[in-house]
Amino acid sequence: MSGVLGTQCEGKRAHFHPQILPPAILFMRLKNKQILLSPNANQHITLKEIDKTARDESKHLFVTKSVKDFNLRNDLESIRKIFEAAFNTATFFPDPDGQQYIRTVNRTLKDRRANCVDYTVFISAFLRAIGVPHIIRMVSFDKDNPKAYQHIYPLTINGLALDAVFGQDQFGGEALKDPSDRKAHFNREVPYAGHFDKYIA
Repeated sequence: MSGVLGTQCEGKRAHFHPQILPPAILFMRLKNKQILLSPNANQHITLKEIDKTARDESKHLFVTKSVKDFNLRNDLESIRKIFEAAFNTATFFPDPDGQQYIRTVNRTLKDRRANCVDYTVFISAFLRAIGVPHIIRMVSFDKDNPKAYQHIYPLTINGLALDAVFGQDQFGGEALKDPSDRKAHFNREVPYAGHFDKYIA
């Protein structure tokens, strides 16, 4: 993602889990928008907006209906399905330099592209909807400035990393790959120099 969280983590496919989202559900427009933050927004303002957006999205019809239709629960299998849904719904694509957008779940479904912020909103919204306490983690890869956070992703309280950006092309070329060449890396994270965690009950 670019903008206030840097450029390390900067998405086109759409399924909830293999073929889990029929088109009628896929293009439901409930809150189809993206939020452009102020150029003066710092990393913690961004985190606050991510938290608010994910909280709001967890209550919307697409999320609650998906939880019911696909029998998602507070268990490992459902967490993996949510992670794979995020990965398969969108390919990684960075925001324009100097701008930070936050996509709602439905906007990500429409655009079929996402950066680390958008994936975090998507995954966190579903985790909240099934009652999974988790952490939203901002990380820095700069040893000289470990508080210069460049990337963000959720992880469960027991440490399962849900970084849907991991392994994707960082320059916007992910959408050009053959779908069979794409692979979701469940519970993988890049070593970092510093981090800040926000606990989500």
